[in-house]
Amino acid sequence: MRGRYMRMKRIGILIALCIGCFFSTVQVWAAEAEYRIDVNITQNIVTVYRQGAGGVYTAERAFYCSTGAATPTGTYKTTNKYEWRALFGNVYGQYATRITGHILFHSVPYRTMAKDSLDTQAYNKLGTSASMGCIRLTVEDAKWIYDNCPSGTTVRMYKSDERSRLYRKRRLYWIQVIVEVDGIPQTLTKTIRGERKLRKRV
Repeated sequence: MRGRYMRMKRIGILIALCIGCFFSTVQVWAAEAEYRIDVNITQNIVTVYRQGAGGVYTAERAFYCSTGAATPTGTYKTTNKYEWRALFGNVYGQYATRITGHILFHSVPYRTMAKDSLDTQAYNKLGTSASMGCIRLTVEDAKWIYDNCPSGTTVRMYKSDERSRLYRKRRLYWIQVIVEVDGIPQTLTKTIRGERKLRKRV
C-alpha cells in the first residue's frame, strides 16, 4: 500500500512540474511577443509594429520586400529560423524566418552560401513582385527580423492599395557587380535609380 502511495505521489509531482513548465513557457512566449509584422503583398512593403503601454501596437519601421504570386494571405505565427536556407531554384537565403509551410522571410537570394554571390538582379526588384512566394528582403532587414522577432511573432499577410504610414520618398539604388580584375575580388557598387523611401524609425 505504501509503495502504491509513493508511486502516486511521484506521478503527482511530475504532473505539477509539467504544468508549471507549460505555463512558464507560455508566459515567456507572450512576454517576447514585442512585435507583430504586416506584409502588404500588393505594395510589397513589410511594416513592423511594436507593442507599447496598454498592449497598443504602433508602426515602428518598414521595409521594401518582394512577394510573389504564391504568397498567401492570412495570419500566421513564425516558427523556425535559419542563418542560411536552401531555396527554390538552387539558390540560398540568409537570415530566414519561417512564416508558414515553405513561406519564409529571407534575404535576397545568393547563388551559393558565400556573401559575395548575391543575386543583384533580384536585389534590384525589391519593392516589386518577384519571389516564388517567400518574402524577400535586404540582408539587413532579414537579419533585423531574425534577431528581434522571436518564434511566435504574429505575421499578417494581406493585399491593399494603401501604403505604410512610414512611407516617404527615398533614393533606391541599383547594385552592380564589378567582376574580378587582375586578382581583385568582385565587389558590389551602388548607383542611384529613383526617389522613393520607407522611413525606418529606431
